[in-house]
Amino acid sequence: MIKLTHGLAMMIMLGTTLPALAQSDTVPRYRMRLLGVYDDASGDPVEGVKISDVLGGASTITGKTGAISLFFLPEGTSVVRLQKLGYEVQTLTVTIAPDQTSPLTMLMHRVVELPTVVTTDVATAKIAATMRGFTDREHNRKTGYFVDDSILRKSEDSRLADVLRNRTPGVNITTVAGSMYLTTSSRCMDGTKAGPPQVYLDGIALSPDPISTGLGVMQPGPKVPFDLTRFQVSDLAGIEWYPDASLIPAELARPTDRCGALFLWTRH
Repeated sequence: MIKLTHGLAMMIMLGTTLPALAQSDTVPRYRMRLLGVYDDASGDPVEGVKISDVLGGASTITGKTGAISLFFLPEGTSVVRLQKLGYEVQTLTVTIAPDQTSPLTMLMHRVVELPTVVTTDVATAKIAATMRGFTDREHNRKTGYFVDDSILRKSEDSRLADVLRNRTPGVNITTVAGSMYLTTSSRCMDGTKAGPPQVYLDGIALSPDPISTGLGVMQPGPKVPFDLTRFQVSDLAGIEWYPDASLIPAELARPTDRCGALFLWTRH
């Protein structure tokens, strides 16, 4: 634990120097939010961890201190993935905002490393392990609609909105200025004026982007729909669609002011 405390101290020290330099370029301090990555057993900084923005695609690599600046993330909430061979993949949400400036700490858990030669069968097995819950729900098919990896691989050149239209009944999509929004589920049965369906990425609830309209900008909230053009079919290993909250399995259900849910599971 002493090493973790020391690592955080190093991050705070960096936070007093890097942002100071950035301010000269008119970059606000909060844009330089820090993340420290450590081994959960030893407390040592973990070098060479790939930190990537799942949706945006930008990434960086941790150095010897295990600390990096999240300057590459956009404003708002992003889904961030941490990857290094020999460690479990970690996913978390990170918010970049003026009131969210404290350093973040992530602990990486070691796993048995794969052999040097990795076959297609092993890679497929790894994906299957992370998708076990999806596979079980698809097999039971008590509620919801599923699009599995075999279909997605054949549809990599298609837009997510088109895949959903063809494979998931009850989806309602509106196209505006090139963006394709997942609007209120046409099969919502809760009898309320609930907002558009919630979107989850690897089980993490996302926030929609602000939408520019002729009357101004709609800020993220329960009534703002998700832009499906943010997501690439080639990144996905599975899709689950539940057009009404009452259909969502207990293990996936989350409190929300929206009706229906779209679960997107990525390829690690």
